Amino acid sequence: MSNYYAPTAYNSQAIPDQPVATQWSGLEKSTATRLPWGNTQPVASQNMFDILPPSLLRRNVADWQEEKQLRAKGKPVTGRLDLGGNLTEEVFSYAPLAIRTRFWLYAHAAGETLTKWFPAILIPCFFTFVLTERTGDILGQFLFVLFFWLPFPIIWLISYAVMNWLPNSWWLATGRKGIVWEFNRRTGMVTVVNHRKGDFSAPFYEWDAYLGMVPTNSGVMYYKLSLIHRYQPKKIIDLSHIAPLGPDQANALAAWDCLQNFMDISQPLPNIPAWDYYRKNDPMTVKHDQQTGRDPNYWMGMSDEHFQQLCSDMRLQARQLNTMGRPDLMSYHVQGLPQSSNN
Repeated sequence: MSNYYAPTAYNSQAIPDQPVATQWSGLEKSTATRLPWGNTQPVASQNMFDILPPSLLRRNVADWQEEKQLRAKGKPVTGRLDLGGNLTEEVFSYAPLAIRTRFWLYAHAAGETLTKWFPAILIPCFFTFVLTERTGDILGQFLFVLFFWLPFPIIWLISYAVMNWLPNSWWLATGRKGIVWEFNRRTGMVTVVNHRKGDFSAPFYEWDAYLGMVPTNSGVMYYKLSLIHRYQPKKIIDLSHIAPLGPDQANALAAWDCLQNFMDISQPLPNIPAWDYYRKNDPMTVKHDQQTGRDPNYWMGMSDEHFQQLCSDMRLQARQLNTMGRPDLMSYHVQGLPQSSNN
């Protein structure tokens, strides 16, 4: 196991001592709170947990078999695009989706939502109109309502067919920009990709998480999770992909815990569906699962109904996090870093 992980891999039980952090200021600093390290809980944000129900996991078996063949041939494994990038037992990266991919995802979501909710609005309006019109043509009014509703199920069905019956390569792809950030569990390195100025890589333990506040057009303040390099503050990673902007900070706090758990080689991979298939490829995770007798088909064999209940439980667990009240593990290894997270 010691030969598998690089010396720079993040181990919460063996963090190296580091110099004083570089001072930085500005609007982002004044509206952001630095989050403490360590003492994590087995939680995940909704974007990381809810995205892969068991039924979708089972449909991905063919993709995993293809990955197995690539490994046998010594070729690089690119992982799945479920989280908009590369996801394996080694790497978690983000790449913005291509325009065509976003189009079909939005079409499917909008078509499904409007198909289910539009009738709830139109039908009462239809009956109200019929009752108030003494000489109205009921059939004509019905066709009028149907005319406005019918496009939505058509859009839903077409997008469903594209996403489920056509090859993934036809509609699922990343944009031309490619990967913008990458977390590598095996090496412990975090990389910000910049095709013009060159990539920037640094150990995970040199990146601090900040919970900021950004205003919306309506004036409501939303929480935003970012990673900022301790010694080069201009290097910033926007983690809105795994913790979307929202009025509830619990989702961002859960994402920070999950990210630490993924990078920490002193513990197994997070026990969420996204990493279910890859657990057998990570030495620490294999050791843990053997010791605990974990069912290798825990997520794969689960029903979607049971999974939905676990999604609710995960959201409740995230709301109960006391992140701000934790002692900061990194304060014992960085000179001048206060133990309070309110830095």
